[in-house]
Amino acid sequence: MRERLKPTSPNQALERVIQTEHQFMPDITIKTLDEMERCAGPFQKGQDFFFAVKSLGLSKIGMNAIRMPPHWEHYPEHDHAVDNEEELYIPLDGSGTFFAEGQS
Repeated sequence: MRERLKPTSPNQALERVIQTEHQFMPDITIKTLDEMERCAGPFQKGQDFFFAVKSLGLSKIGMNAIRMPPHWEHYPEHDHAVDNEEELYIPLDGSGTFFAEGQS
């Protein structure tokens, strides 16, 4: 059984349990960025940073979300290789240039 989940309004979170033929699937939580907890601190330079993992109640994945204004050039250069971690960037809106290891 497949079921498409949609909030009834852009700002409403939706939590449901879906029953398949053979098993129950875990709760599915859908939230907009504006429903997630925001991080604030001295690093704020016009962007919105969201604690996605904490806001969605996850524990086995690392994930945050960031909303950057147009022409924003303050994303800090950093590397997670020392921690044996990888990063995934998924643009949801707009466009930009991604620089990694000296390439764009």
